[in-house]
Amino acid sequence: RPVHWVYDRSVIETTISSSNPEFWPTNLSPFYIIPTGGRSCYNDEALSMLRSLPKSPLIFDKKATRESLLRMFAPDSEYAAALARRLKAYDSSQRTAKREPIE
Repeated sequence: RPVHWVYDRSVIETTISSSNPEFWPTNLSPFYIIPTGGRSCYNDEALSMLRSLPKSPLIFDKKATRESLLRMFAPDSEYAAALARRLKAYDSSQRTAKREPIE
């Protein structure tokens, strides 16, 4: 995940040219900063979905899934705090400029 959302091939090539890229130790993502080995929002979404399965092992239970997602991304979660920081710092005139990490 350290190169997730890195679309500039030259950034990747320059950064990993003198190293073993299989286990890159630092995050290069221009959109978010998460320590290597930490879970991203995509992983947390999947984890939340998996946690809802024991409540309904035979069929998809929309209510259990919804409740699990709401707990994971609740108003008091780190995701809500990060969103508030992002919205406060957001400048719409910079949408097409080079992206920097949001945190």
